[in-house]
This record gives sequence, structure tokens and C-alpha cells, in this order.
Amino acid sequence: MKTFTWQKDNGCWVTLATEEVEQWFENTSKVDVYKTVQEYPNISNLDIFVAPLYFDFDSPNLVESLEDTKKVVEWLSGYTTPQVYFSGGKGFHVVVDQKVLGIKPQTDLHKKM
Repeated sequence: MKTFTWQKDNGCWVTLATEEVEQWFENTSKVDVYKTVQEYPNISNLDIFVAPLYFDFDSPNLVESLEDTKKVVEWLSGYTTPQVYFSGGKGFHVVVDQKVLGIKPQTDLHKKM
């Protein structure tokens, strides 16, 4: 699978194999680096992709974001163990791996999610 990463200093997207992202990150300045949640089996056809189920909880009140995040994580915990990340200011990201959900690369993933 391939994915895209972006670093603000360079100002461009870089195509990497998913397993190369961590090493690429280690070789950068580790700031202003972003990665898409989508992965592509064939980078020449961006219509076919796969992505995790992704929740983004943001609020001017961080405590409110945390409470909402806890509710969703508690519910999801009955099915799987989601990954939870602090988003850097206003909230949290909750990610459920696509393999847990049986999601395969496809063109209409956004309609099914």
C-alpha cells in the first residue's frame, strides 16, 4: 500500500510505501509533518483506496472534547481497541483500523463509511 505524507517546509506531498512512513518521519524535522489516512494499492489510480474509520473531536473547550472522545471509545471498546491521539490543541482523534471492520480498497468507500 502507498500513502501520502507532507512536510510544511518542503511544501509538497511525498508518496511512500505505508511501511516507510515511520522512517521518513524520523529523518525529517518532526514538525509540520502530515500523513493522509487513506492508503492506495496502486498510486496511479487514486480512485481506489482504503482508510480507517476516523473520528475527529474538536471543541474550544478541551474538556468537552475529552468527554465526547471517552464516550465513543467506551462504545467502540465493546468491538475493538481504537487508537486515540491528542490532536494538538482542540481535541482528539479516534481511529479504528480498517482490517477490524473488514474494509477492502474500493472506489466508493466514502459512501459506505
